[in-house]
Amino acid sequence: MRRVAIGLILGCAAMFGLFLGIQYMAQRDPRRAHSSSLARIAKAHLSHAYAFIKGADPGTGKQANTPGTPTAFTLTVHVLPTSDGLHGKGMYANRYPKNVRVRNVGAFAHQIAAFGAAYHVWIGPRGWTGSAGYGEYATRLVDLYPVGGSPLSGPHIEFLEIPFGLGSMLYRAAPYFPKARLEYNKTYHTPLLPAPPGLRIFPLSPTLERYSLPSVGSLLVRGIVYFGYRPNPFFAEAEFVLPHADEKLLHFLMHTFIRREKLK
Repeated sequence: MRRVAIGLILGCAAMFGLFLGIQYMAQRDPRRAHSSSLARIAKAHLSHAYAFIKGADPGTGKQANTPGTPTAFTLTVHVLPTSDGLHGKGMYANRYPKNVRVRNVGAFAHQIAAFGAAYHVWIGPRGWTGSAGYGEYATRLVDLYPVGGSPLSGPHIEFLEIPFGLGSMLYRAAPYFPKARLEYNKTYHTPLLPAPPGLRIFPLSPTLERYSLPSVGSLLVRGIVYFGYRPNPFFAEAEFVLPHADEKLLHFLMHTFIRREKLK
């Protein structure tokens, strides 16, 4: 759903050599040009492109009421394939815990699942699958989508985290944070893409913002983006594309992402 300019690579050699690979122009919608497609990781030494491989259909977890704490739910971690630039594509099951506990689940206990991808655990809708890419400098890109679905259209969720490469962080943060845009323009010469039409930003703190994009048919498009120093520079973004009927679940997943990643 997001168009991308093929071959546009943001070089950050001075900042840990991290590149942003821009691919799949013909497959993406212009409204999403700022997000997942820009996050596709392209490094000169990678021999294989990012691959979308379907994983297993997740099962259920176990609920636990802990005295003095909000209702928690223990979920089995379902491992998804990760494309690792150093070791190739694989499941890497030994890199994840067997279970995770999610707090404040409320009515969503039986609507969510835990996924191990890019050496991290993510919470998404039950019955989904996905795949991930892990960059040389620990950049994580994870796509979740229904079994039989696609990360390019229909319901899906994308997670992106960039822990190194200030230039890449500024490039990704520029549509949301004016200070990031100014700093990028002072330092780098690669043009920034304009913000997508209809982007609405709702600041939650100086470093954390919620955003919305126009609906795509019956699908809501909402996101969370973080850029700050904690104490080192860090960028994180999650975009949720879900049916209007799942709006409450969408907001639960957004808040769960903020809480689990400790974004403030």
